[in-house]
Amino acid sequence: MSGSSGPTGPMGSSVSADVEAAGANCANGGVRLTSSAGTSYVCNGQPGMAGQVMVAVEAPGANCSSGGARITAGGTSTFACNGAPGDAGVSVEASSEAPGTNCAAGGTKLVTASGSSFVCNGDSSTVFARTRVVRAVGTPADNGTALRNAISGLAPAPAVRAGWQVLLEPGQYDLGATTLSLANIALSGAGEGSTFISGAPAGAVIEFTGDGSLSGVTVTRQSSAARGVVVRANVVGSNVVTIREATLTAAAGTNTLGVVTSYVEQIDGSLTIKDTFIGGQQRGPGLVTGVFRPGLGSTSLRDVDVFITGSVATGADVAGLVLRGGTNTFSVLDRVAVTLAVQASHTAPVGIEATGPITASRVSVIASGTAGAGTLTGVRLASLAGEDPRFLFDDLRVDLSGALPETSTRRALQATGPLGTLELRQPFFLGATGSASLQSSLRRNFITHGLVSQVFATLNTSTCIGVTTPTGAAVTCP
Repeated sequence: MSGSSGPTGPMGSSVSADVEAAGANCANGGVRLTSSAGTSYVCNGQPGMAGQVMVAVEAPGANCSSGGARITAGGTSTFACNGAPGDAGVSVEASSEAPGTNCAAGGTKLVTASGSSFVCNGDSSTVFARTRVVRAVGTPADNGTALRNAISGLAPAPAVRAGWQVLLEPGQYDLGATTLSLANIALSGAGEGSTFISGAPAGAVIEFTGDGSLSGVTVTRQSSAARGVVVRANVVGSNVVTIREATLTAAAGTNTLGVVTSYVEQIDGSLTIKDTFIGGQQRGPGLVTGVFRPGLGSTSLRDVDVFITGSVATGADVAGLVLRGGTNTFSVLDRVAVTLAVQASHTAPVGIEATGPITASRVSVIASGTAGAGTLTGVRLASLAGEDPRFLFDDLRVDLSGALPETSTRRALQATGPLGTLELRQPFFLGATGSASLQSSLRRNFITHGLVSQVFATLNTSTCIGVTTPTGAAVTCP
């Protein structure tokens, strides 16, 4: 409930406000208020003092023991003082530190008057227990040293079934005159066209003395020393060495007569080569081979190209594959191509020579150049005394037509020995000449399927199926 309205108040006054200039009413100006009741003023205050800040150097003393700055404003001073002097500095020389004892993955070496210290790169082994990465950040010789140091510095040391993986960055690694020895190590590059290893040792560029593998690299031997080898598998017993996706080349040494130069040499154990090119040029006398196995061991070659260019020097000779040994050896060839560039000085060039069992599929031997007075043989097989090996070739192609002149002696295949079985499936021979272009004296069986051949000689206990001459005429199996 509301009460009654009160009485009406007096009328209000109208007020106008104007700026009042500095003068008698307002010394510093202000606002003039005018109403019916009169005029009044709201005046500004007195102006403040003009601001001023001054900065000056303050010498060491009571205000600042090490000196500093004096800051003065409105007559009042404050101080910003320097800190106490630090110890005297020293001269530091920095240089790159290769992987090794001081820095497993390389780094920077700092040298002062008081000694040396190291700032090391991160170590891949902190992530992977048995993987080391070698960086290619220096000259080829520097990188080669880094590779050696990385391998020598592996800890724990590589062992059987406890090996290491060593990864190489793209780049060049020059190993110099000393063989790189590997045991229980898988050495991998970034690809044949990206990672290059070279060396000029008296022996092999790389030698395996235990289990191991080599992949994704191009390895080149640059020395002219005798008995030169690009890769040697110097393993025994059950040890296994694998080479894959690699290119192995060399300019073979000026060897003495009878000394073998090989791009891959297998001493024993098991050797597997896959997706690899092997080749180079011989410069002096002696036998040069693509793969040489002088004795025991099993050898497997898959998708391998072998190219050998022989020297014109007297006493020089060439052989694509030499796989020797008896019944304790075994050879498997699959998609293997052997190319020989022969010279007139060669006395007994051969594409493939094998003793002991061999199983081969899709194998070709091609020869070109100038054939000499000696016999050029595409495939030479032999069995040792008291042994009965089996030689099986499926899709064997031997083309010797590029070795001129045509009057030279060129034998497509020769198999000799007291015992043994030779079986050919869909072979093809071209360019063989003479009365023994296909010769076998094995005393067990000679079995052939769909053979296109020229001349048979000395075939014992033979079974021939669908055998024809190059013109299609049927051949009676001897």
